[in-house]
Amino acid sequence: MCLSLTPISLLKRALSSHIRHYQRRYLSADIMAGMMLTVLLIPQSMAYALLAGLPPIMGLYASILPVMVYGLMGSTRFLTVGPTAITSVLAFSTLITLNPVQSDAYIAQAILLALLTGLVFIVVGLLRLGWLVNFLNQPVIIGYVNAAAVIILVSQLTHITGINTPDTASPFLELYYLLRNITNLNWVTFLLGMGSLLIMLQMKRLGQRKVKSGILRLTRLAPLMVVIICLAITVSLNLDTRMNVVVVGDLPRGLPQLHLPDVRVFDFSLLVGALTIAAVGFVEAMSTAKAFTTANREYIGADRELVSMGVANVVSAFSGGLPVTTSISRSSVNQTMGARSGISSVVAGLCLLLITLLFADYFYFLPRAVLAAVIMSSFVSIITFAPIQQIWHYSRYETIPFYVTFFGVLFFGIATGIIGGLVAAIGVHVIRTSRPYIAVLGRVGNTMTYDNLKYNPSARLMPNTILVQIAENIYFANAQYLEDFLRQALSTYSDKTNIVIDASAINRIDANGLQMLSQLIDEFSKSGIELYFADLHPQQSKRFYDVRFPQAVGEHRFFDSLHEAVLALEGNTDLKLADYHI
Repeated sequence: MCLSLTPISLLKRALSSHIRHYQRRYLSADIMAGMMLTVLLIPQSMAYALLAGLPPIMGLYASILPVMVYGLMGSTRFLTVGPTAITSVLAFSTLITLNPVQSDAYIAQAILLALLTGLVFIVVGLLRLGWLVNFLNQPVIIGYVNAAAVIILVSQLTHITGINTPDTASPFLELYYLLRNITNLNWVTFLLGMGSLLIMLQMKRLGQRKVKSGILRLTRLAPLMVVIICLAITVSLNLDTRMNVVVVGDLPRGLPQLHLPDVRVFDFSLLVGALTIAAVGFVEAMSTAKAFTTANREYIGADRELVSMGVANVVSAFSGGLPVTTSISRSSVNQTMGARSGISSVVAGLCLLLITLLFADYFYFLPRAVLAAVIMSSFVSIITFAPIQQIWHYSRYETIPFYVTFFGVLFFGIATGIIGGLVAAIGVHVIRTSRPYIAVLGRVGNTMTYDNLKYNPSARLMPNTILVQIAENIYFANAQYLEDFLRQALSTYSDKTNIVIDASAINRIDANGLQMLSQLIDEFSKSGIELYFADLHPQQSKRFYDVRFPQAVGEHRFFDSLHEAVLALEGNTDLKLADYHI
């Protein structure tokens, strides 16, 4: 099963596809899109490496070979990978508990984390287990994204203000340290950071309006423009020495050195972090891909995407980079610029490689406050509670996983918060399905339509039969609830001698439910009451026959439709269905 999805076979297939189907007219669009990707990659890569507590050069290394490899292997022309804020904060929360930030051990474990993340992606893709991410339901994702955005924004305040604080993954401790040392605020650093942030937010706001394409492209250049302007100001005024503005410092020149990650620094926490990054990264990638591919009527292979992202992370680890996942903002730019294939990512990687080789020295004087502003500008608009408000109005129980995830991430860490949210989501599902919707139906007028007696005044009860509709699968958690409901219905309608279960909404009955129904049929029969089933799902009907349940209780208890059961049990077998108005 896995042979057709091995990384080598995928790379060969992808290269063959690119060479065989690529057309010369695509090249100009791919080059333009790739150059625009490079413009975004320069500030974002360094900023997100800084967010992860790593040297900025590691962000650049993670945006060269991994981006190029993914561009050749991915199944869609728009998606592109690289360091992202979400991935960086997940990496930081994993690594900060093990070693001091930017220590040799910290960097070595960050590289190993990228390798483990890649291996998780590849294994899940080869085993075709992408469906597992479906357990990350929407409230959990919303809760995590909002909490992560809060953590990221707070974590960048130390760079914006120029106040030195101890390294911590807790946003509350970070705020405490900042407030306690507020007198140490560096006003020049603060003005550079906040000025950069306000400019980028204003440009982003302008880009969201209906403007000309030229102005729209100019707004995309805002991060790079801010970087260049602040770099020039810092150099011309010697702000690093005169005003103690913290700058990026030396960046190694040349190609990234390919080397094996140091597996001796392995810790079980790294594997947990890799699983979390892979799960969240894949959900984000699929959500982005579906939006782009649906609009352009393209197909995306989930398993191929998993393997492609896995190989990109492995390459990142071997080239000294941090974990990478799909970037929503850069993928959106790739689409906007009209990329025709993954070659746009290859162009971006090549351009960034040239810049790293030739111009790395020029980033020495780049203020870290500007990189912090780049990060904050990406996340200010992410904090939103509108989706959860909609879920609240639809079902308040469904918001419980959101609150568990949101406050769990803020107070106890990302992994704990997500796991808590998943447990809460499963608990909500069990509670909801343990008390399913069950209704007593009545016939509406002289028709073949049956509706809830409680809500439809025109529905009337059958003379001899209780019609019961169950809108949920029957399993161990709700079998007793269904039994109690049927007994209560017999007590309420004591003159009825038949019960018909409308099984049209029941897709599955487990062993506990089957045993409960068998016992009820025996018990009711001794009291002169008969239990029947109507409109059973074909799949469940097959299961019944596999265990010879109809033969055991009597095949006369099963009807193809609810109306057929009513005709037979109410003594109207001589009437045809045509006698009833639809």
